[in-house]
Amino acid sequence: MLHPKVVLVGPRASGKSTLVASVSGVLLGTSTTCPVEWNIRQSDTRTWSAKVSVGYFSSKIFNYQKLRVRGSLSLNDEEGPCHSPAQLLRLLRKAEIAGFSPGQNIQAILSMDEITVTRKYSNMLLSSLPSRGVIYVEMLVPSFSPREITIVDLPGLRETGYSDIIRHTKNVARFYAAQEGVLLAVVIRITDRKSKPPALSTIGEGKWNKGTTVILTHGQEALAETRWLEILAGETEKPYIPLCFHLPDLRCAFAFTEPDIRRLRQDEAAYFLFSEPWSSLPHQTAAQLGVLNILRQWELTWNLEKSKYRERPERTIIWKGVFVGLVIALLLYVCQ
Repeated sequence: MLHPKVVLVGPRASGKSTLVASVSGVLLGTSTTCPVEWNIRQSDTRTWSAKVSVGYFSSKIFNYQKLRVRGSLSLNDEEGPCHSPAQLLRLLRKAEIAGFSPGQNIQAILSMDEITVTRKYSNMLLSSLPSRGVIYVEMLVPSFSPREITIVDLPGLRETGYSDIIRHTKNVARFYAAQEGVLLAVVIRITDRKSKPPALSTIGEGKWNKGTTVILTHGQEALAETRWLEILAGETEKPYIPLCFHLPDLRCAFAFTEPDIRRLRQDEAAYFLFSEPWSSLPHQTAAQLGVLNILRQWELTWNLEKSKYRERPERTIIWKGVFVGLVIALLLYVCQ
């Protein structure tokens, strides 16, 4: 993999999709029903564009080790790429319906009007069955930094509700966490009082490493837990990198242009700079606050992890050479 791929794991309503929206500019405003892989890269032109496709998990959805994604249907073949965030937002809603309905004609879904889309989507949210879909979004954004990143927004983990959805959601999280080379980002509310992040028991402690980040999401009126502030300030050491993201006061779906996103980030920077308890944290903590610093940390961590993967083949070749040399020496000794 030539660029960072970050998998967001966490409970429902923790702020995963809002974090992605602060990067992409697009928020559906409802619960995430299936994995959405956002591949965002810098455009070589001044033109913003996006494409959407849908794949499907195999039938063995309750065994993450046998889980596979098959096929990939483009939703842009007839009308071409989306040329605005608003157009992408409308198409993503249809993509979620397509992901939930693998047997339905894709053209029939694309031709639905807004009323039909709303009705179908409501029925999908009330269903006891999990979505088998995986949505892939490819965005080209002028002046985007880093050069390229893939962020996987997973459905929120849950402990209540329909059992099949609970099981499938956990297996999807394990499926992505088991992929080699991905960076894990566990997203939780900074108001959470649990001693361990909820995703820890789901993905397994062995999947955590020094490249794992914990994204603490914080709303305007929420009271931050003291222990999380201590972790951010470096007073308590943990086997992960703590970061914090301010949830904007937005209650519904939105499609932001680049100027809108810049204003959103300026508001976030001002909030951390002038509001308590953030303004009282040690000066060095500033590098852990805000979506821009989160993107920088992911890129830095990815570069460090990538260098490790480069070293592995070289070490393997060295050990193979040593083994072959020992075998030859042993044969020569026996033949004497």
